[in-house]
Amino acid sequence: MPKTMSRDELLAKFRVQVREEMAHGHTHKANVAIALRHYVHPSGYDLAFDLMRICAEETGDVLTPDGVWEYGARSELWLPKALQLRQQASAPLLPGAVTSKHQENPMSGPRDPKRAGFLGFTKYNDVPGPHGPWKTFDGRDVPGWDAVGPLTQARWVAAGEAERDVAFSIAGHAAVQALEMAGITDEETLNRVQVAILRHQSTSISPPDPLPPGAVIG
Repeated sequence: MPKTMSRDELLAKFRVQVREEMAHGHTHKANVAIALRHYVHPSGYDLAFDLMRICAEETGDVLTPDGVWEYGARSELWLPKALQLRQQASAPLLPGAVTSKHQENPMSGPRDPKRAGFLGFTKYNDVPGPHGPWKTFDGRDVPGWDAVGPLTQARWVAAGEAERDVAFSIAGHAAVQALEMAGITDEETLNRVQVAILRHQSTSISPPDPLPPGAVIG
């Protein structure tokens, strides 16, 4: 599977390939299933459900409630691993994982799910304009996070999570590629590396680990 492309580029490339396979003969869905297998295995398990969604959209099939494209994934050896990866990515924190300090001041806590949006909002407004600090159109100070309202907050959170998800996805692929270049090709090891990175994606239930000392912006 190509590893030098971004997640979006890879999914777009896969969709083109699926459409090409669909244009060929009576075995088109079988060929799509083979393409799916090649894109998922050995280091694309985090893409499996996006890839299956594309397969269903292009073939006219319906995904199962779990998001599985049955025609191409049924009995495939990679499916249990993809399901396990997604389950681990959404595993809740263990009791006591969030400290009372973070609960008292959630916006300064690295485990707060809004952290990506909050940091983006803060950094954006901290960059001065040509005439000094940012001001509103009528010359007032820019409202703080708590003053902008839930809709604006949600938009900043969505933007921050999207950026962070891409970064984690790229990190997962880069880590696997680095291990393979070093001669570490054991599939279980590569899967564990990806799980260790991807289970911290910002859109999952499990928040990221605490930032290193000094990295917390409060």
